[in-house]
Parts: sequence; structure tokens; C-alpha cells
Amino acid sequence: MTAGLAGFLVLAHPSGGRSDATTLGWAITAAVAVPLCGGLVAASRHRRPALKASLLGVATGILWGIAAGLTKAVVDHLDSGVLALLADWHLYVLVAVGWASLALAQASLQAGALAPAVATQATFDPLASVLVGTLAFAETIRQGGLGLAGCAICLVAMLAGLAVLAAAERASPATPALAPPPPAATARPAVPSATLDRG
Repeated sequence: MTAGLAGFLVLAHPSGGRSDATTLGWAITAAVAVPLCGGLVAASRHRRPALKASLLGVATGILWGIAAGLTKAVVDHLDSGVLALLADWHLYVLVAVGWASLALAQASLQAGALAPAVATQATFDPLASVLVGTLAFAETIRQGGLGLAGCAICLVAMLAGLAVLAAAERASPATPALAPPPPAATARPAVPSATLDRG
């Protein structure tokens, strides 16, 4: 999975683009990301720990990718001065997205399956960043049949690695609970010898 992620980033190599997305680009991004992340959160309820951690990890990675694009826009608006930055909506949306992603990341890590949570977060963060960069910021990835085929192969390898990891986490037996210690035997009071002699 790690090799697939590294290969995808090397082959895609996004570059160029504008410093900020258009209003339409941000609107489309929100229209896709909000219901998608909401659906992932809803689907994670009452699921096994591995699946719950994976679904929440995917939602976390998506929000991290969007936060990366918002950070780029905020840095660009910072060149116009602090007052211009405070008057711009990007900063406040970035704070909201950052808070939501932090909450989802904590929920994913606390779902009871650490490996799928970390793997999905680390995988979908750069994937979402590349998608936001190419679709909203007009960045370009390496063109050519071989490059696109390599990106597709790496993407399949990442998804396969995530599936194997989630399946292994689901199949691992739970740690048996320790049996409580047996109750201590109640000692019988000693009978005085005088009582025995009297009998």
C-alpha cells in the first residue's frame, strides 16, 4: 500500500495551476465533499471496528485534502494583508474544515482498529489533495499513456492493500478478557479446646 501511494505521487507529479480555485470550483468541491463525508460518517455507525475506522479514515483524508487547498488559498490572500485575510471567507472555512477533520480523525483512531484508521487517513489525504488540485486549481498531472497506466496500477495497489489490511484486522481474534480470580475461601472459626473437652 505504501509503495502504491509513493508510486502514484511520483507518477502523477501535479504541478502548475492557479493560486486559488474559482467560486464555481469551490462550490463543486463542497457539493461533492459534504454529502460524501456525511455518507461515510453515517455508514460507519454500528459497524465493526475495522470498517468503522476505515470509513472515518477516508472521510478524514478527504477533508485533509480540501484543507490543503484552502491553506493554499489562505496563504495567497495573506499577501494582501491581515485585514484582507480576515475579511475573506477562506480562513473561516479552513477553520471549520480543520475542526471537522480533527474530530473525524480522533473518532477513526478511537474506533478500535488502529491500522485501518492510519492507513486510510494517510492514503486518501494525498489522493484528495491531487483531485482538488487538478479539478479546482487547474493543476496538471503527468500526461502520457504509460504515466496514466502507472497511476492506475498504483491506485489499484493502494486500494487492494487497504482491503487486505481491513480484512486482516477484521479476522484477528479479539483479546480474551482475563477471568476474575476465584473468591478466597472463607476460613472457619477455630473451636476452642475447652469447648471440645466439655463435650
